[in-house]
Amino acid sequence: MTAPIARRSLAPLALSLALPAPAIGQPARRAITVGVQANPALFDATLTESNVAYRVLYSIHDSLLGIGFDGPRQVVVPALAESWRRLSWRSIELTLRRGATFHDGSPVTVEDVAFSLSRERLLGDVPGSAHAGRAYWPHLDRTEIVSRDTVRVHVTRDDVMLEHRLANWTSEIVSAAAVQAAGDPMAFGRQPVGAGPYRLAEFRQDSLIRLVAHDGYWGGRPALREIRFRVMPELAARMAALATGEADIITEVSPDQESVIARDPRLELVGTPINNFRLVVYSGIEHPVLRDARIRRALNLALDRQLLVDSLLGGKTVVPRSLQLESYGDMYLPEFPAYRQDLPEARRLLREAGYRGQPILYRTLPNYYTAELALAQACQAMWEQAGLNVQLQVVENWTQVLANPAGRGIRNWSNTAVFPDPLSSLSRQHGTNAIQGRYNEWSNAEFDRLAPILDGSTDPAERRRVFRRMLEIWEIEDPCGTVLHQNFILYGKRRDLPWRPYPLHLMEFRPRHLPAA
Repeated sequence: MTAPIARRSLAPLALSLALPAPAIGQPARRAITVGVQANPALFDATLTESNVAYRVLYSIHDSLLGIGFDGPRQVVVPALAESWRRLSWRSIELTLRRGATFHDGSPVTVEDVAFSLSRERLLGDVPGSAHAGRAYWPHLDRTEIVSRDTVRVHVTRDDVMLEHRLANWTSEIVSAAAVQAAGDPMAFGRQPVGAGPYRLAEFRQDSLIRLVAHDGYWGGRPALREIRFRVMPELAARMAALATGEADIITEVSPDQESVIARDPRLELVGTPINNFRLVVYSGIEHPVLRDARIRRALNLALDRQLLVDSLLGGKTVVPRSLQLESYGDMYLPEFPAYRQDLPEARRLLREAGYRGQPILYRTLPNYYTAELALAQACQAMWEQAGLNVQLQVVENWTQVLANPAGRGIRNWSNTAVFPDPLSSLSRQHGTNAIQGRYNEWSNAEFDRLAPILDGSTDPAERRRVFRRMLEIWEIEDPCGTVLHQNFILYGKRRDLPWRPYPLHLMEFRPRHLPAA
């Protein structure tokens, strides 16, 4: 079997610093500041995974293949590999690009690729880390060096998403020598040596990440001299920074600020729904009340998601049909039941379960997601209408959110659809053997049995049948949680900065996307 090969090339103010005189024939480049709600603490994708890590690490690292968009459709594009071909459903051969270098000036070699995509690196145990590689490469067999510029990646089961895995999280190519010199993976995660368009120059915990241009980047000279991701947890602080010129771009703008930005001709609001789901998830294993699936079903039936979107999110996004997106193409199930609020049925389920108003703790951060606290308060009020005693607890960080699943009943989360396929957001993140398994929140034997079929089948009809059944289990019969809305990000920005967001959490500053600024 030979798969087609995608080869499409896709194409107020920062705190002022004195710019050096430009080189002859080169325009002067400016530094920009991005005001963000939070920053990651590690810079190696195998060791961490979060929305804020997606935002930053994408500029530090490159993979063999890259992410691009053909209109709304996510596609694979050449990156450190200039070409590739499928050998079978389980093997792919890639030819490296000549002349690509790491941030320390050393060349990217097939040995670095074999190390980066090895079982030891992607599936090994690193104490203190999330070790995301296991979720993205559960069936990795080996990476084989064929010649000085050719490698083959082999997996142990048929994989329709192999190209997309190579373009995505944890597939970044890093310097094997730099990892060895760092002494241990966590040390490298704090001082990475990647091959992306920008290198890490400064990191202050909970304050600042400063990236500077990697002018040896294979894709061309980066348009920006420097990018600063400055932590400003409160939206009011980010809005003030944009207005006064301390920031060029700010993230996580709520829709109610649209008119404020529109009044300033120097500024504009940009953004779109992204390939990510905003969820609440339940502790269905350890929580004494939520062990009963009928109570979890009642929680889902009590919510009016469209009202949440219209009243709190300004209608800027949509309510999907469960954990799926139209970008899944032929795997999208348009016939899957739409959400409905049914308070009488929710109350009936609670009576049947013998629920007597026992408290259910809902942990939330105040501002990690857009309108996070306001949405949590609205959900609490809707649950109260159904007779559920949900108590909000606002905490400061994710460690506190995830602590003690027996005491925590409900928490906020989001799932990024990193591939244009349901396995990226369903089997990759939910169930006993997925990301959620780390937190001991939910398991279902039938769901766990079906997940390998969704991951390993190459029969579209079989995959659609399995996907539908997994959705029915996940959200209707034995709910793990529920989708609130398709996530979105609104950015406030300087109008004269020619940057536009992708429909993902990552911020793309590569030369192909951002012209000379």
